[in-house]
Amino acid sequence: MRILDWYRVDRSAPMRRALAWGACLMAAGSLVIGLSFLARQPVSVRWLAAAVGFVSIVSAPIVALLGLRNGLREDRYIAVLPEGVWLHLEGDGCVVQWDTLARVAFDADHDALVFSLRAGDELRVERRFAGVTNRDLAARLDTARRKASFHLL
Repeated sequence: MRILDWYRVDRSAPMRRALAWGACLMAAGSLVIGLSFLARQPVSVRWLAAAVGFVSIVSAPIVALLGLRNGLREDRYIAVLPEGVWLHLEGDGCVVQWDTLARVAFDADHDALVFSLRAGDELRVERRFAGVTNRDLAARLDTARRKASFHLL
């Protein structure tokens, strides 16, 4: 199977959230440890603050890596193949053959891709894809459909 082009579902928001949590925990832990050395508190309070800061610093990369792992675990994409479009969005996905596809359009009301089949059915994809707007992606997929109709892929 030869993949001509592919578009991955945008997972940047969960990735940024995981990195932000990791950075905040790291900064909070560093601040707590720094303040524990500067504070004029009993030694037991300073040691407790230093321990809390240390736990925060150690847990920060773990939290970030677990969040990133969950973001990368979701493998959802649209691939353009010579024989059709592979919609790998749920489960194992499906291939929509070029000759069964009437057109690919953009639904501005729902920010969705609409795959209109010649049989009259529609497949709607209401996800965002990384690096491209859904409007541009619909245009690119429809261009690929037209090229495939002339055996240019």
